[in-house]
Amino acid sequence: MLLHLAKDAQLQLEAAAEAAAVEVDAASQDELLLRLPLLRSLFYEWLRMHGPAPFILLQAAEDVTFMGETFPPDPSVLFLLHTGHIGQTGSVGPDPGRFIARRWLEPDGSVRPLPPEVMPFGHGVRMCPGKDLPVLESLLTVAKLLQAFSLALAADHQDVGSITAFTQQPDRDMCIACTKRRQA
Repeated sequence: MLLHLAKDAQLQLEAAAEAAAVEVDAASQDELLLRLPLLRSLFYEWLRMHGPAPFILLQAAEDVTFMGETFPPDPSVLFLLHTGHIGQTGSVGPDPGRFIARRWLEPDGSVRPLPPEVMPFGHGVRMCPGKDLPVLESLLTVAKLLQAFSLALAADHQDVGSITAFTQQPDRDMCIACTKRRQA
């Protein structure tokens, strides 16, 4: 998220203004989610494109009917590798292969929920019970950073890609300079 903010000055200014309007230390979970829609959309898009786990494990939790025959759940597990472009069936919207920080923002400023096939924490009975924690931690951390610092990449900073292994990780070090933000 910080890399995308450091690369896009306009996005960073808008996100910093959003963060400045929230007393982050005193905000409730609901208040953070409601009052930081741009940062939340950025987080969702980062998760979609660069999520930490590049695979999804699927297992039937209920009967499956296929070609007129019903099969009960069994212990079989389907292992799917994704490369960040999940949800290309239209639920993501236009240009699913491109990172768009505002992708999940609705015209009224609210944040559209991630469709189940895009949700990196699983869905249904297989949803991770701790899925809200990384959302809140990320919003809180990035908002606090933007309240205090302006972010910038070194002039000669190379583009950063991903390495897919057990987890997804950057293919090179990122050097983001934090400069004390001037108070208005």
